[in-house]
Amino acid sequence: MALEHQISNPRILTQETMTRLRTNDTIYATYDQVRDFVQDLLPFLTVDVVLISGQREYIWAPLQSTIDAVLQHPHVLYWFCQNLPKYGGTHPHHPKLASFPFGIKQRVTDDPLQPTNGAAYQQVFQEALHPNFSKNRTLFAGYVTVMSNARDRANIPASSTVLLPVEFYRATAQSRYIPSPNGDRPECYRHYEALGLGTAPITQLSREQGLFAHFEGIGLLYQEDFYSSWMNNASASWKDLLEKRIPVVVHRNVVLEEYWMEYVDWYVDRILTWWDRYHPEQGGPTTMTVLLHDFVSTWHEPSKK
Repeated sequence: MALEHQISNPRILTQETMTRLRTNDTIYATYDQVRDFVQDLLPFLTVDVVLISGQREYIWAPLQSTIDAVLQHPHVLYWFCQNLPKYGGTHPHHPKLASFPFGIKQRVTDDPLQPTNGAAYQQVFQEALHPNFSKNRTLFAGYVTVMSNARDRANIPASSTVLLPVEFYRATAQSRYIPSPNGDRPECYRHYEALGLGTAPITQLSREQGLFAHFEGIGLLYQEDFYSSWMNNASASWKDLLEKRIPVVVHRNVVLEEYWMEYVDWYVDRILTWWDRYHPEQGGPTTMTVLLHDFVSTWHEPSKK
């Protein structure tokens, strides 16, 4: 019975379900699925859709021939990709390619008695919505691993202490800024985790590349905004430079999936079909909609904390 339900699930792409797609539907394919999608399913696409791709694990980008097949297909309106500099192929500025968020970390901790990253983040997210929650420090130098790009991180202030997720998120939420250098890819969890907690991440991302336009105006600091001036002025401390800045306005709603649904709708200039928004078979609200309602209720009724 379960297998029969899985096969008939319209959310799982097969040659049969491809024929049931409607104009303005959205399709999600991880990067390691894109090749199979192009070979086995793309020939059956007969209506205009938007494709979205991402990957939590670090993997190689699809072959350029695979990327070209997607971009050249007349019924793919846009292809939204995470970390375009790595996964956008040789032409990441292609007019049908657009950036998409990497998101926040959901992995579990090594200690079974500690909450998962997702649960810890939700806890601190709610705490930081309280009217009495204050940012009592300018800069939180969060833990930064050495990784393969150690040279790029030589002058970045970093804590040598590894905190539990809930402690890390709380320290982030209590700070106005946090250094957030590149990870194994330009975008990383920390960028979004910080923004959702009302903290401005100081990144090595470049506005001039035009590949991170989705960060414009939401509180993230690009390399041109701060990092370059720090590297050229090593005599000044991060804190001294930041204290002279006009406070950055951070938009916390960028960690909500509804924000990015509306962003994509705006970008392609049409209302798209999102299964996670409508649940036509279940007839109920999304999980994030329920969580958002809880967050707002907590915000306006602090006496219930």
